[in-house]
Amino acid sequence: MTFDIRRFSLLAMAAFAASLAFSTTARAEKDDEEGEAEAPIVVKDVCVEPSIIETMKTCPSGAKVFKAKKAKSSGPKAVKSKEIVKKEEQLTPGFEFGDIQDEISAKKRKKAKEIEKAKIDLLKKALKQTRILVKSMSDDNEKKPIALHQMAEKCFDLQQKFYFKSRALDETLYKAEKSGDPNLVKKVKAKQGEYEKQSEKFRLEAMEYYKILIR
Repeated sequence: MTFDIRRFSLLAMAAFAASLAFSTTARAEKDDEEGEAEAPIVVKDVCVEPSIIETMKTCPSGAKVFKAKKAKSSGPKAVKSKEIVKKEEQLTPGFEFGDIQDEISAKKRKKAKEIEKAKIDLLKKALKQTRILVKSMSDDNEKKPIALHQMAEKCFDLQQKFYFKSRALDETLYKAEKSGDPNLVKKVKAKQGEYEKQSEKFRLEAMEYYKILIR
């Protein structure tokens, strides 16, 4: 049997051509599949490869994952009805706001009365000392007119203070009369009359001192 080299060469070339054709077809099919899977993605007018998008979606091992916070609702808040608010206020223990205000006002009034009483007591004490001083002075003493003038001024101040104290009871007397309580009316009138009497007393005393000064 003789070996036909020419025939062998033709068969080899045919096999190589068939293999090349198969590999070319397979590669073309694979390229088509990859082309369809790896088609570029357009994000905000920018062409991005899918592989990059996939890399961005995948967190590296051990990386911290941050979750987006929920946005706060910007809708209208629930408004409590007046009845609910009223019930809550009734259930709230302690003083009401009005009670606290009344308590503060009462303390302020008490403090103001104490201060006013201290001023009157101081004026009375100074007037008493000046009286004693004037009695010990002779008529030709140069300082006597000054002392008399000081006494007149102190009496005038006391007259004014008792006058305003009596007028401050006008509203209290009006409310007492409106309440229909005769005992309360009597009590307020007696207090007011006492202040008016004191006011008139110091007014007359001041006038006496001024008369001595103008002689």
